[in-house]
Amino acid sequence: MLSFYQAYQAYERRRMRCEMETGHASRLHALRRWQAALVLSLASLLLRAGNALHQRYSQIPSSAYRYQE
Repeated sequence: MLSFYQAYQAYERRRMRCEMETGHASRLHALRRWQAALVLSLASLLLRAGNALHQRYSQIPSSAYRYQE
């Protein structure tokens, strides 16, 4: 199965070929590029937030999660 990055590269190659054949970029391509950039930035943001939470809460010892008797 293709990774997201490989699929995006294949899409960009098709887009460039289409632009060369038609001589212009369509609005759909511009929208798809914007959409892909938005998805990638949101994914990056979520990964960074998850990593920050993991860094913060992985330092708490596991005994802190248990009820104190």
